[in-house]
Amino acid sequence: MRRSILLLLVTIGLTFIGCQKENNYVVGVDKRIINATFYDNSYSVCVTSDYDWEAVSNNEWITLTKDVGTAGASQLDITVAQNPNIEGRKGSIEFRAKGSNISKSLTVSQAANDFTFSVENVTATTADLSVTAKSESKTFYWYNVTDEDFTAYYERNTITLMNSIRDMLRSYIQMGAFPSWSSLLSRGFDSQSVKGLKPDTEYMMFAFGIDNSGNITSKEVSYIWYRTLPKE
Repeated sequence: MRRSILLLLVTIGLTFIGCQKENNYVVGVDKRIINATFYDNSYSVCVTSDYDWEAVSNNEWITLTKDVGTAGASQLDITVAQNPNIEGRKGSIEFRAKGSNISKSLTVSQAANDFTFSVENVTATTADLSVTAKSESKTFYWYNVTDEDFTAYYERNTITLMNSIRDMLRSYIQMGAFPSWSSLLSRGFDSQSVKGLKPDTEYMMFAFGIDNSGNITSKEVSYIWYRTLPKE
């Protein structure tokens, strides 16, 4: 369920078009760098070699669909896990031709997350939740919802999700339910001790930036999953 929702949320990816053998390369890769978004996503590269080859990820957050290949040209899919940090990070993959000392390196540069999440003191019905923005002045909206309800009621496209929630909040202000944007948004950091959770249930926390004029300031939604304990 977790992975399926994640893939439904994420609509941006690189599509493999074709793989043609590069001349003058014992082993070659059609990209030298992957600029990855902060959320998890899959990317494709074309590997060409005059020999059988092997690939090694130098970082646990970068995984490969296969780590060996045969001479010629072939596609390799690379999965980059979500960056949980408010700083960017870099990793790499090494491609080596068997029977040769020649290798090529592919750099993976992943963007920083806009937010970090903390989930502590989880019981069957309660949890202490907090969200920290990468800037103390950043205003944002965040919410906690069951994985099941997210699937049933929320837009799975991350851009559509932000727009629909922004429109909902704007309607609250227009109806007079809240006096302003600032009364609906958090700034820099927010925390809540949540009660009344369902036992043994997967929940999703998500957050994205909105300023006090109602403009969305995040490119994507940030999120994290956690699960409550079984009922004793």
